[in-house]
Amino acid sequence: MILEEIRSRRAIRRYQSRPVEPEKVEELLEAARLAPSPVDIQPFRALVVDDPEGLGVLRKAAYGWGACLTAPLIFVGSTLKSGSGRPFELPLGEEVAAMNVAVAVDHMTLQAVKLGLGTCWVHVFDREEVRAYFGLPAHMKVVVLLPTGYPAEFPGPRPRLESIRYRAEA
Repeated sequence: MILEEIRSRRAIRRYQSRPVEPEKVEELLEAARLAPSPVDIQPFRALVVDDPEGLGVLRKAAYGWGACLTAPLIFVGSTLKSGSGRPFELPLGEEVAAMNVAVAVDHMTLQAVKLGLGTCWVHVFDREEVRAYFGLPAHMKVVVLLPTGYPAEFPGPRPRLESIRYRAEA
């Protein structure tokens, strides 16, 4: 049941050095590919980084701290801003594209739990350093880093609200 993966998912900030198997990487990418996409623009793109030099660049871009430090694999989640064959002249077009990244990455985080992997959203990093090193084109917006690997820690659940239901007042 998907609720088990949702309940089990944690932000993992320390990973084992064990590499992630290629078939598991493909399963994570497939989970992202199948994510719903508002207006069906499908702008999400994932760069898979598992080589030592690329990981070093991402660790430096993430200011040398956090989950990127020990992850054997980091996905760079990006969105196409233009040049995708689908214009973003819609109202809030780029915001819709960024929402696509969030949905796709969330699918990856849940699939990772099912595969025995951990992940952690990283949004504080030098995007231009990432763009320059990997040669990403100007029509791609770098949005998030997703360190991924076998957990070396197992944090407990965080407190959650008892309800998020909102009732508008008449």
